Amino acid sequence: MPIVYDESMQEATDLHDRRDGQPRHKSWILESVLLIGLLLMVVLTIPSFLRHQFLQVLVRQGARVEYVMMEYAWFEEFFGSEPPEMFRSVVVLDLSETHGITDQQLQGIKRLNRLEIFALMNSDVSAQTLMELAQMPQLRQLSVRNCPNIKVQDIRELQSKASQLLVDYRSTAYLGVYGTVTENNACVITTVDRGSSADIAGLKAGDIVKTFNGIEVRDFSHLVELLWTHNAGDALVLLVEREGVEMEFRFQVGAWG
Repeated sequence: MPIVYDESMQEATDLHDRRDGQPRHKSWILESVLLIGLLLMVVLTIPSFLRHQFLQVLVRQGARVEYVMMEYAWFEEFFGSEPPEMFRSVVVLDLSETHGITDQQLQGIKRLNRLEIFALMNSDVSAQTLMELAQMPQLRQLSVRNCPNIKVQDIRELQSKASQLLVDYRSTAYLGVYGTVTENNACVITTVDRGSSADIAGLKAGDIVKTFNGIEVRDFSHLVELLWTHNAGDALVLLVEREGVEMEFRFQVGAWG
């Protein structure tokens, strides 16, 4: 049977190809956009995931972590719940209850670019690593206690390079007293830790420390600084005023528990 060419059939075929091709073209663009968005999300999520894993290791070792929530108000409003910890910014990291934190672990802290308060205790951290951490842009308070590798000269250098940073330093020596400053700038002991070297020696709340190994004590902050240069086991002589009577205490300063 001879084939009859019909122009109307050709037009119908062309129309079908155009209609069928247009959705396939749009679908390809949509799939590409979705794929790019998915890859971008994965790339952006990886740093948050690694940071979260790093923090979880520290938490299992006794770290205390505080997150900032204000910048995520939109997340809660849109999704009806708080964002996962992985996507929150850490502002406080307290390692006072952890032991054996290494320089390698501390390098990971530099990824916490919103960190404001950092406390470290009982660590063999090096002076170089501590100096690097002190340069973090948002860090405003640093507490270092009982870290044998950190010496007074290291703290002095750190303070000179990061003058905006409030540094609370304690050497390996643990006296076990807390104090305040009075109107006349005296060093008044407000609390004595039970079982500490100060407690065993006989110091009490309300005592006014006059001299430390023969050096006049200006205030409690000065007493803390004088203790910087001493280690556990060093001999101390404190001249104390109690209810108007001066008393001398001689004892060996203890170590952090």
